[in-house]
Amino acid sequence: MWRQNDLFTESLYYQISAMENLQEKDLLWITDRIYMYYVQEPYTGEVKWSNRLKTSGANIRYDIKTGHGLIQVNRQYAEKFGKLELLEILKHELAHYYLYKQGKLKHGHGEVFKKTLRKIFHSECIWAKRNEDVYRYTYVCRKCKSVYKSTKNIKRVIYCGRCAKENKGQIKEAFRMDQKKREGDKKIPSEKGYKKGDVK
Repeated sequence: MWRQNDLFTESLYYQISAMENLQEKDLLWITDRIYMYYVQEPYTGEVKWSNRLKTSGANIRYDIKTGHGLIQVNRQYAEKFGKLELLEILKHELAHYYLYKQGKLKHGHGEVFKKTLRKIFHSECIWAKRNEDVYRYTYVCRKCKSVYKSTKNIKRVIYCGRCAKENKGQIKEAFRMDQKKREGDKKIPSEKGYKKGDVK
């Protein structure tokens, strides 16, 4: 969310709110406007839509030799959470870009990053919003009922980390996490449940 005194973000939001079907050239224009306003330098690089990103709002790749950035924006995320959130995740990636250009290549999301994001880009977008739509699989601990969500169908047996930690790292069958059945899923018969004439 933008700070209440950040009139630039508010103004830019109203400028782009009427735009429909944002193209990559529009993303680049928006990104350049943001970076130019806060840093007084043009953004050097590309901004592209990505249909491959699932759990993050965007990411950035930085070329040390050329100083160019490549920001990839999760299209589904932007469509779900709207243009204001799009501005905030672009600020987030530009904070990374700014630090990369300062030679701070391994800054992660620590205090240096948070300070840069808040002080220079006037944003509190440390983490992207959680897009529950992509977490299709849910696993529940048999003992403590803790829930773990995943974008992938995990084939191997998994155990609850919380219960294992409380049990000094020892794994027990009671700590096993079972996949919660999704609505609309058909029940798959077990090997013992087959009757004569069933197709295997």
